[in-house]
Amino acid sequence: MWITERMIVATCVLAPWLTACASKDALVCGTGTAECDDTCVATMEDPANCGACGNACGTDQRCVLGACVDDCDAGEALCEGACVDPLSSAANCGGCDQPCPTGDICDQGGCSPCGNGVWEASEQCDDGNNVSGDGCSDGCAYEGPPGSITFEVTGQIEFVQDVNQELRQSMGHHICADNCSH
Repeated sequence: MWITERMIVATCVLAPWLTACASKDALVCGTGTAECDDTCVATMEDPANCGACGNACGTDQRCVLGACVDDCDAGEALCEGACVDPLSSAANCGGCDQPCPTGDICDQGGCSPCGNGVWEASEQCDDGNNVSGDGCSDGCAYEGPPGSITFEVTGQIEFVQDVNQELRQSMGHHICADNCSH
């Protein structure tokens, strides 16, 4: 037979002379706590009583859900018992339990719709997929060969052609309309 808190209280009301009822200041701990050295402690998070009374975590540990876990490195957050980088974790983007929408990546703590085919401000490129090796990485970063130069075209193609012609002329090249020879 299990003795419950209610049974003890009822017994003490009916028979206060019993030894178990001698203290009027009996410690009764609430849900989620346990009595450790005459104090109620939350053993699921107390590093001095982690999981059980007297079970102390190490100096570089925390008590998470009743288990001692290592502290996270600088810049990381402890989310559901694991150290994550909130600047790049899609499940914990910007903080614990802040998931990005399906298909988005976490970039600098903010969700990004990488791979949707629309070039967003946070992306270097977006080719409509999340596959690396095709010039635009799965993280929407340019994948050029080492030492390559990238640029952004901001004007019309005619503008680029005009600049090209001016460059050729400045280098001493003659520009001919059709079939010309030098």
